[in-house]
Amino acid sequence: MLTMNIIEDILSDYDIESSISNGESVISAIRFSETSEHGFIQLVQSGDDVLCKSENGRILIHHADISVIADKLNEVLKQLNNWQASLHSLIFSGCSLQDLVDTSYPIIRNPIIIFDELDNIVAKTNHPKGSVDRIWDYVLSNGKLPYQKIMDIHYSDIYKEKKWSVEDPVPEVFLPPNVNLEYPSFCYRIPSKSKRTFVGDLVIIMSERKYSAALVQICTYFSQAIRKWSLYNDNSSILSSAHSLLTKLLDGEHVPVEEINTLLSMENILSDSYRLGCIPLGDWSTAYRMVNDAENKIRSHSLFYNGYLLLICPSEYSSDLIDIFRGLTKLYNLQFAISDSFSRWSSLKAQFELLKNALNSSDAKMIYPSSKTKVDYLFSLQSPQSANQLEVMHPAISLLKQYDRQYKTDYLNTLEIWLKNERSAAATCRAMFIHRNTLLHRLDRIQELTGDSFDDYYSRFLIMINFEEKQE
Repeated sequence: MLTMNIIEDILSDYDIESSISNGESVISAIRFSETSEHGFIQLVQSGDDVLCKSENGRILIHHADISVIADKLNEVLKQLNNWQASLHSLIFSGCSLQDLVDTSYPIIRNPIIIFDELDNIVAKTNHPKGSVDRIWDYVLSNGKLPYQKIMDIHYSDIYKEKKWSVEDPVPEVFLPPNVNLEYPSFCYRIPSKSKRTFVGDLVIIMSERKYSAALVQICTYFSQAIRKWSLYNDNSSILSSAHSLLTKLLDGEHVPVEEINTLLSMENILSDSYRLGCIPLGDWSTAYRMVNDAENKIRSHSLFYNGYLLLICPSEYSSDLIDIFRGLTKLYNLQFAISDSFSRWSSLKAQFELLKNALNSSDAKMIYPSSKTKVDYLFSLQSPQSANQLEVMHPAISLLKQYDRQYKTDYLNTLEIWLKNERSAAATCRAMFIHRNTLLHRLDRIQELTGDSFDDYYSRFLIMINFEEKQE
């Protein structure tokens, strides 16, 4: 891999001449055999100059010592060989893309970022905000490329040309049209194994180490290693990202909490609780516009799953999420459903099923899963599971719990005792040792806060399941 381009990059501090003088006093010569695709590199000392020769090029270096040049080349050759061996070992040991990035940064020495096919971050170097450029800062804040840059890349001629390049491992270096970047970018399409399409993009921003033919060669080798990783690990649909982990959760598979929290933290949407939005879709282009409309306004993660657009955001953005969905569904004439807050990733599948069932049972534009939908779902499970563990909860539970904690009230306990006493005011007052007027005031406030009078059978049934499981 020690090509003439790389040698020229290594020796750039010297006075390099492209023309060759015919020096006659040859002091010594060193031959690097099998170090490059060109077969060999030979060093020849001629007077106080050194000549580097290969089958396809020559470099003359003024005022240099052959032993110093040889030491430099040997050091770099050792680094490159160790890097190649490390990449090979990692690829065939089931490593992550982040492992490949971490191993390659000391060689590439430029910011590296890898996106999946939905342009979400799956791996990157550890460059903080303000250390690269405005594009990098945007990526760190939003978890993906700017919308305009995505569009420019997706619709550029070179992108279309490389879309079907599964058999072609040679990357293209390009600047997307109509985008003024501070630094040139090395971009590579990561091909799929089972389909003639792509699974993501590798982008290297040339901001630290100068753009050169040598660096392009090194980046090309890295892109080929990523390609081998993709084909060997059969990542034919999505890369090992938050997107793939969320898909596994929706499929009912187990995913370590620490793993998904790490990736969500990288995308800047890690939180104590989340809301899930769901829109049934039929048109991909419409969906893509909707995703970017939403993600440009709030911190969120989107994914397409079984014909639905799902948007996950921290609970503190609930009102923003509702406003966005209202605007999107009005614009595109679609339904949408929004879950209650949930904190366990293991309950994501249940939240999605509830939203899907709610959408299938109502023609309304804006839908929240009803108590009946939740009860029906619990009884549809093939094996009994805890409603509380699945976070199939009556929304009054979390709302009143939070209100009681903040204002030192006792509304949740009052509601539980009132329902367990068959909504009898007299029995509840005796059980709680409170006056009837106190109870009636509390019930009025509970109804005002929750929007539920608990006259509905399914509403009472669901919250009683939640209360009973709490006692277990």
